[in-house]
Amino acid sequence: MPENKPVTAPDWTDPDDPPDLSSPEYQAKFAAVPVRRGRPKAETTKVHIGFRLAADVVKSVKASGAGYNARVEQALRKAGFGAAAKKRAAKKVAADHNVPGREVMTTVYIEARPKGRQEGSAIEDYVVEEQGDRVLKTFKTQAEAIAWAKSEGHSPHVARVRHLNDKKIPDHWRLVS
Repeated sequence: MPENKPVTAPDWTDPDDPPDLSSPEYQAKFAAVPVRRGRPKAETTKVHIGFRLAADVVKSVKASGAGYNARVEQALRKAGFGAAAKKRAAKKVAADHNVPGREVMTTVYIEARPKGRQEGSAIEDYVVEEQGDRVLKTFKTQAEAIAWAKSEGHSPHVARVRHLNDKKIPDHWRLVS
């Protein structure tokens, strides 16, 4: 029968004798680790509200299935509620009533460069231009150009067909929503 190996001393300490967690060594370790509890905060948080609606409306909304809160929010935005709708309405009022100090939303056109390039040739960048071909800013992607135009309060339009991009013909352009 084989002989047993000799017993060696354990590397662990007695579990009934834990280390002192108030020592400076452990306090420094605890301070270095950020405490994150709960669900992470969203960029834009939702607000809980309570108001009364007709019973038949509530019943039909809930019967539409899971995710009805998002659908109700989308319907309210479509109906003209929300920050973006408020901003658009203010600009429209400013334009309609010529309110001084208020900027009117400008139509801008996002085009690929180089202009007049051959089919299949590489796009170098995208430009955001006003009606008179004045370049406002240049971007590497069309998405960046659209996002910038919207953030600046412009109404971005892109060409419906690559080679049809005459700014004087509205059918050549489509509004990016």
